[in-house]
Amino acid sequence: MTIQRLAVCDDDPTMVAAICQVLKTYPSTAQAQVMTANSGEELLAHPGLENLQAVLLDMEMKTLNGIETGRRLKALNPEVLLIFITGHGDYALQAYEIDGFQYLLKPVTAERLRLVMDQVTRRLEERRLFKARQRRIVLHTKEQLVQVPYEEVLFIEKKLRKLTVYTLTESYECYGTLKKLQENLDSHWFLQCHQGFLVNRFRIRRLTSEGLHVEGYEAIIPVSRRYRPAVKAALEEQLFD
Repeated sequence: MTIQRLAVCDDDPTMVAAICQVLKTYPSTAQAQVMTANSGEELLAHPGLENLQAVLLDMEMKTLNGIETGRRLKALNPEVLLIFITGHGDYALQAYEIDGFQYLLKPVTAERLRLVMDQVTRRLEERRLFKARQRRIVLHTKEQLVQVPYEEVLFIEKKLRKLTVYTLTESYECYGTLKKLQENLDSHWFLQCHQGFLVNRFRIRRLTSEGLHVEGYEAIIPVSRRYRPAVKAALEEQLFD
């Protein structure tokens, strides 16, 4: 999984530049949008704080220190992961009290930074999977109302007026249109590859000239010329996830 939105805040501009440079070398952060600031006040004045996934935050800044800046960030964005940068461990208890995720001791090494960002990536992936388990496709079949977790779905096929949802263990049929179903699905999970098919992007194994090979299903899913560029782009993105 890649990290998409980060912030680096330190009152030493050289430190900020060095961290940003190292982040560009990691596959998980190379494409991230990185917000930078040299004080807590400057960081908190930025728009889009509610969308940040992680913040690397200096503890010992003047005026507004890292703990107070982190506390205000958490009030705006409870899920943001706070990584505190400090010259000593005296702030550990305070960082724990505001749900600090990790800390980096100065001088920050590239290896230590990589390890912490790997931990951030794993935590974000854990959250994604947890949320996915809560998300379900609701289907009105002929016999019953069925709720199918996103993670169990392989692909969805449309034939005439019927939709068939395929999972690893069974399939479910219901009436409806692919367009209407797609409007209610998370586009990050389900990708259209053909006029009659939606596929779970996390179940795709490879794309060939014949079509898509999907985990747990022997037949090949067709990919039309219209949707091939989007499918290819999604697979390339998966390489870094």
